[in-house]
Amino acid sequence: MIQRIDANAARDLLYDLPAKPVTESCKLAYALGRVLAQDINATIPIPPFDRSPWDGYVLRSADTENASHENPVTLKITEELPAGVAPTIALNPGFAAKILTGAPIPTGGDCTVKFEQTDFTESEVRIFERIPPGKDMVCAGDDVKLGAVF
Repeated sequence: MIQRIDANAARDLLYDLPAKPVTESCKLAYALGRVLAQDINATIPIPPFDRSPWDGYVLRSADTENASHENPVTLKITEELPAGVAPTIALNPGFAAKILTGAPIPTGGDCTVKFEQTDFTESEVRIFERIPPGKDMVCAGDDVKLGAVF
């Protein structure tokens, strides 16, 4: 004879069963739909360094403190930083680096500005507004923090 019970009682019966989870190893290609047997912790932050989200210039925010369309700030360009190339020159006051999407931010740089918001030559860039610290930067660990649990 079938006895009917409510959903809460059924759940309690299932929770009381002496079942142990079974673990096994499998290739990643067969892992879809499975559950990890243990937590995985991020061993590096992602991204692993501060980087530019687009093409432009990396600079020191303090250099743009009084910048405006009437009074632009002109900075000397130290180097060009394509993605995958580490900076070789720290940014000192009065200098900027040309930076492409994904490239690491050099020491001393604390903000970026898009090409479209500047006037530039091979050796100089003009900035027409104050750029606040942290503006348009992707910081190390923004996507995944070191030690994050998955």
